[in-house]
Amino acid sequence: MGLPKHVPPHTFDALYRFYKFGHQPGDFLGDLIAGNIYFAACRADAQNHQYFADIIIFINQYASQVSKDNDMFNFKWETWRSRFSPDATEISFHYEDPDD
Repeated sequence: MGLPKHVPPHTFDALYRFYKFGHQPGDFLGDLIAGNIYFAACRADAQNHQYFADIIIFINQYASQVSKDNDMFNFKWETWRSRFSPDATEISFHYEDPDD
């Protein structure tokens, strides 16, 4: 399986919030994370539809493998952002913030 080429910025941001803070994603990502590929495909917007396979690969090979308790969480996500979704919101590091 190859590397994903692109994850749309709004999708990347939603995935980060889900894996970091547990914020429930929309129906598309919720279905994709749950493995309901058919329903996710039906709900994908134009950008997500275009990069559907890349998003699936990203979730399965990268995002789902990282624990939010991992000290390297933000570093890994920032690395992925610059590689797969450079237009996504830059991930900020707030070491004093108990949620980060």
